[in-house]
Amino acid sequence: IEEETGMINRKELGSIVFSDPSAMSKLELIVWPHVKRRLLDQIEDLQKKSSEDNSSSSATTPVIVLEAALFIEAGWEDIVDGLWVVRSSPEIVKDRLVTHRKMELDDIEKRMEAQSKRRGLGDNLEEEVKNGVVTAVVDNNGSIEDLVGALHKSLSDPASWRDGAVPPIASSFASSQL
Repeated sequence: IEEETGMINRKELGSIVFSDPSAMSKLELIVWPHVKRRLLDQIEDLQKKSSEDNSSSSATTPVIVLEAALFIEAGWEDIVDGLWVVRSSPEIVKDRLVTHRKMELDDIEKRMEAQSKRRGLGDNLEEEVKNGVVTAVVDNNGSIEDLVGALHKSLSDPASWRDGAVPPIASSFASSQL
């Protein structure tokens, strides 16, 4: 699965791990600790930079967005102030992956089946919301403009944040952009 350039052939790796749960588990054990450490380092760097930038002006709270399909499964929900799931219907997901990533329908269906059993991605999403793990569910079945509007709405909704406190920058951004 290693290409001549030394890079991993992600398509080939995906075909292996999405068809073999054991291979997926092995990959996760190798990758997830490194990814989490890197995320935490980057968050710390951004917080330091924000603190330095705000030292001479009125302080604002930075909003950092992390995108990770298996955030809950990895057990990382404790490092965020809000955990949002953006979901689309299976038909739209398939259409977008075929159109934009040129994926084969068979590969898409294997991946969707493998992911349907993961925490926060399949039939258990409502349970994750009920248990307070997921703080917002954003539907993405329409246009980009529809998605932006739904994200703005969640951004300014206190229920989308664990402590119910909308970051000041979030409330001013969301109200000015609608």
